[in-house]
Amino acid sequence: MKTKKANRMTMLHVIVCASSSVVVLAPVAAVTIPQGLYLNGGRDGVQQTALENPNVAGMLIQRKWSELELIQGVFDWSVIDERVQQAADSNKQVRLALHAGGTGVPGWVSDMLDVNGGSIRSIEATKREVTSTIPAFWDSEFLTLKMNFYQQMAERYGSNPNVAALSVSIADPFTGDWGIFGVDAQSAADAGYDSVDFAGKWRDLVRTVMVAAPEKVVTTAVGDRKSTRLN
Repeated sequence: MKTKKANRMTMLHVIVCASSSVVVLAPVAAVTIPQGLYLNGGRDGVQQTALENPNVAGMLIQRKWSELELIQGVFDWSVIDERVQQAADSNKQVRLALHAGGTGVPGWVSDMLDVNGGSIRSIEATKREVTSTIPAFWDSEFLTLKMNFYQQMAERYGSNPNVAALSVSIADPFTGDWGIFGVDAQSAADAGYDSVDFAGKWRDLVRTVMVAAPEKVVTTAVGDRKSTRLN
């Protein structure tokens, strides 16, 4: 696998993988920019024969927040640890992409939504004629919980040599990709959405992960949605 050293403030780079394009943000410290083909094996992982292919750089591990912190403050990273070890045994690396928003939040977060008597603002998002009530991406209380989750991820895997990059999501109703589709723009504005403020909160989230894992590349997946979207 070819690698590239980065020592500038912020860099943009695209990793070729069997998923979306990703924007890569490299922190101030020198980091290794991963390059090559990262396979997404889905929930069952990447087949061993694929990992043994010399043209494959590694695997993409995708999981939802709801699978990793079922109880607030109690984390179960075992499934990710197994995948990381599988890659390491084949001398491959992984890109870790965790969906921590929209329909990917744990039940205890949903219980904190305003529609359930809590204080986290909610919005509705529709996909394939199915409407879901999800946390507003820009809600400060929700983002505090989300930042804590990603910080835990960064602290656990930030020094792991087999983890090539950490991916964060923020504008993510149904997947980890940035693509706010199925959300009514006027309803979002009424709920306090502001594009400039939201961009600043995304920056703060990425910085939180960078600080916790200064040796890692931090990425954000960018989806390609042709439908009406709030971006």
